Amino acid sequence: MQSMKKSFFPLLLLIFSSGYLISARSLGPSVVDGRLSPSFFPSILGCLGVVLSVILVWRSWRETQPAEKADSTSGIARYRVLLIAISTALFIAVFQQIGYLFSATPYVLAIILIFSDRHALPVKFLMALATSLGAYLLFTQAFNVRLPGLWS
Repeated sequence: MQSMKKSFFPLLLLIFSSGYLISARSLGPSVVDGRLSPSFFPSILGCLGVVLSVILVWRSWRETQPAEKADSTSGIARYRVLLIAISTALFIAVFQQIGYLFSATPYVLAIILIFSDRHALPVKFLMALATSLGAYLLFTQAFNVRLPGLWS
């Protein structure tokens, strides 16, 4: 019974993600004449949503935590939503002033640290930098969206 309660939200998320993917695919092909069409980005998001929700469902079915461990939450776990909101607000506030890479990298690093421990900080910083650079290249090269930079 406990596993059904834990898997309710992931199953609901899977249903909505699947519906979103079907809706995105009904917009037509993602690439037309070698160019990205309006259905490209929604199709990518739908695929990611389905894959991630399947992973969540699988993890919720496999997870067997003792009751006493499930009730204990760390201090940072209680404030995750607040920390994410503050990080996002700071990212939005400084995005135009200092540019995308200098604002996105600390933002991604903050999100990583909110959901993980403090070990291997250099590796996590490199992951945040790679994520920010990847998103920068995706938007500037694939979507032709000019992102603000410190030098522009």
